[in-house]
Amino acid sequence: ELSPELKKIADNLKILEGKADLSASAYLVSERKVQKKSNCCLIRSLFLAFILAGSSIVCSIVFGSTSIIGLVIGIILAFLSLIVSVFSLSDRIFGWNKSMLAYRHGYNMLKGYQRESYAFRKNHLPHMSHEQALIEAKVFEMRYASLVASLEPNDLTDMEFLLCKQAHKKKIRVSQLLDKNPCIDVVKAYNCEDEFEVINDE
Repeated sequence: ELSPELKKIADNLKILEGKADLSASAYLVSERKVQKKSNCCLIRSLFLAFILAGSSIVCSIVFGSTSIIGLVIGIILAFLSLIVSVFSLSDRIFGWNKSMLAYRHGYNMLKGYQRESYAFRKNHLPHMSHEQALIEAKVFEMRYASLVASLEPNDLTDMEFLLCKQAHKKKIRVSQLLDKNPCIDVVKAYNCEDEFEVINDE
């Protein structure tokens, strides 16, 4: 059992762990959002490429390469091919791959911080004096502040962040309920359609 002083330090660390966990979830959602954009763009590029290739073959068969109509259609297809090439370079234009890497890095750094803080709080803090605990806790607080300041902001709108936070909190709630009763209806618990209460005693 922790002393009141150590418990206060542990509670403060736990708050930062929760913030880091939520921020990590936001980075993960941001990464998936950008990945979805990139995949959609790639699919559209491939689709247009097949359409243009097929149209070019059909036009060359129907009109021939010497007719005026064939020449005009060839110019149009060439222009559309240029648009497809722009789509294929969209990752370089919009920097989507760079953003995904930045969001993945943010996720990994915050999850790493959360794991280390949790391990310290559970395994080392109970055996420390109040003075030692204050010093170590200060290191974790400074590290968290440094992470927040150095990482690239996530790409979520206010509504997207709120939905991310809601999903995150629901996941935590279901996890805590499963620890107490593995036979619960997970779907109902996630949708808050059950009557269970969670007492956070971590």
